[in-house]
Amino acid sequence: MRMNKAIRIVLALSIASAVYAADVVVSAVHGTFEKVDSASKTMVVKTADGTEHTFHYVDRTAVHGADASADAAKDSWHGVTKGTEVVAHYTKRGAEETAIEIDKVNKGGLDVTNGTVKELIGARKNSSS
Repeated sequence: MRMNKAIRIVLALSIASAVYAADVVVSAVHGTFEKVDSASKTMVVKTADGTEHTFHYVDRTAVHGADASADAAKDSWHGVTKGTEVVAHYTKRGAEETAIEIDKVNKGGLDVTNGTVKELIGARKNSSS
């Protein structure tokens, strides 16, 4: 009886660790920066079709292409202000979307390049070595 319980515990822990170790999927959305709420650590990005995405941000959320000197402006977040065109890279856990990177594009930010990735050379999901 004790052995059966121990096997069930080990099996449950194995399943839990496999689920926890699942690959993290990073998605991206292109739109305009609408607002930031520093109290709840959230920001809103509105896409061209009118969908508003509310992202949580953390201390390690990176910002690229923004003017850091504009950081002190009201309703600004790391130099990104309302109406700024951005690409938000995020992960999703349940219903919560967490921004890992915000890229300011065009108009003084990063340039946009459209294209298709044909092949990743040397990229492997799992390594046997």
